[in-house]
Amino acid sequence: PPPPTPPPPTPPPPTPPDANNEVPIYPDFRFRTWEALSAGLMGYATALSYDEDKWNTPGTSNIENLPFKLLTDGQQHAAIQLGFRNEVSWNCYMNHYLGFTWDELEEEGVQSYYVVLGYTAEEWADNSKKTTKSSWDELNGAEQTAAKKLCYIKESWDGVPLDEWECSWNHFTGRSWAELKEIGMQHYFVALGWDESAWNTGENPPETENKKWSELTKDEEVAARAICFQKESWNDPSKWYPMLRYKLWDLLENDVQEAAERLAYDKESWNNPGTAAVEHLGYNELSEVQKDAVSVLEFKEGDWDCWQNHYHAYTWKELEEFGVNYFLDIFGWNAISWNSYIQDFDVTKGPDPWNMEWDVLDDRERNAAAALCYIEQTWDKLDLNEWDCTKNHYDGYTWAGLDDVGVQGYFVTLGWTEQSWVGKSDPPKSQSEHWTELTEEERTAARQLCYSKSVWESYFNEKVNGGDGGGKNIAGVIGGVLASVAFVGLVGGMHIYGVNFGKVGKVAKKAVSKKEDEAPHTIPNDVAVQV
Repeated sequence: PPPPTPPPPTPPPPTPPDANNEVPIYPDFRFRTWEALSAGLMGYATALSYDEDKWNTPGTSNIENLPFKLLTDGQQHAAIQLGFRNEVSWNCYMNHYLGFTWDELEEEGVQSYYVVLGYTAEEWADNSKKTTKSSWDELNGAEQTAAKKLCYIKESWDGVPLDEWECSWNHFTGRSWAELKEIGMQHYFVALGWDESAWNTGENPPETENKKWSELTKDEEVAARAICFQKESWNDPSKWYPMLRYKLWDLLENDVQEAAERLAYDKESWNNPGTAAVEHLGYNELSEVQKDAVSVLEFKEGDWDCWQNHYHAYTWKELEEFGVNYFLDIFGWNAISWNSYIQDFDVTKGPDPWNMEWDVLDDRERNAAAALCYIEQTWDKLDLNEWDCTKNHYDGYTWAGLDDVGVQGYFVTLGWTEQSWVGKSDPPKSQSEHWTELTEEERTAARQLCYSKSVWESYFNEKVNGGDGGGKNIAGVIGGVLASVAFVGLVGGMHIYGVNFGKVGKVAKKAVSKKEDEAPHTIPNDVAVQV
């Protein structure tokens, strides 16, 4: 899901001239987040004295104050490996010529750009004044153009962390096919099998959209990394899924409940996502106290606006800036109807598909809803008591399906393995233990699976009294059972499970297939699954 405040679309990579009229090559490796780097690239970054914090916030490392010619041979080699293919590329994109004298700026052909930005020779000689004087949005058109010629974009000018850049936020999915070419990214999507027709229409996505990370070819993996995917973000949607928000009120830790109460949640509104008044507010409309509470709930700015607000606090113009209007177009919204709707949230003003249940939506509409951070349960406004975690603790999921929704690790903590999960080996020791006999780590894992002491004991007692005889407190799989479609998506440029998008990030990633010859394990009807 989107990180804090989705940034406006990144301008095409600037092409400032140098003395030889060469065009700097866009250093895409440098502008990937630290975690998206391969081990080798991290090694080169470390050789340049970067650590994760400095790398993820361009402009904060001392190495960036140096022009290329002042780097050691080893540092120059590391810079080249990180995508700075020539001296001009480093001087423009990293140093922005800040390490040059005023006369050297003229020699490089870029002095005039700093003149437009208000600098004089006297000011330039004072290093303390070599700072951006205004935010990007405060620059006029000529100043923004000059800044672009110095290889600045809005994010680097304003000092925005990399995880809020377009590549990390939505993997360039808000771009047209032509724009991808302009910013030097189109060839990566071609390497992943995309062409203009598939990209612009969303139809016939390439085979890579059905591959796990381990199934990608070397060239495909390189391309995926270039658009800010890594193994975990490609395979595992749970990283961006707000699991804490979708836990029952009574299962929340005290500090989380207190934070929710500061947002005016109570048990009723918390257990019914979409009903609380605070969810009609965008992140920027929250008070500082509320923002602090939101952080306790593990939301960042962009996460909140997508998963909680679903962009309802945005005007149509703002939606266009962030590339989100595309998904609302699919439902039949337009500028007039949307801007009227967000005044009072009167659903009768919306197009018919907006008020249909999930099962009635066609694939294209479901995909669009998922890109707006809806899943079936939030779209249909289900009470949390009716969700898989609470209702059946992921009964009906394959072992791989548990991994897809980010909960397999909790089952592992409780002693489960793939073999025991499908009934090919004995269940773990935890399944024959009372709640008080579990370790603290096991109880923590059980809570993440929506168990409380009373719910766990209800399953234990059912087993002792005869039950299903399978020896499983966890509502899981018996005798090699099951499977179910795993949902949960990485939205706004990320993979969606169980839906089919036409772009990376609006794209289908593996729904777990159901084995028709196996019957799912069911929970006895007389067992109350209540907190």
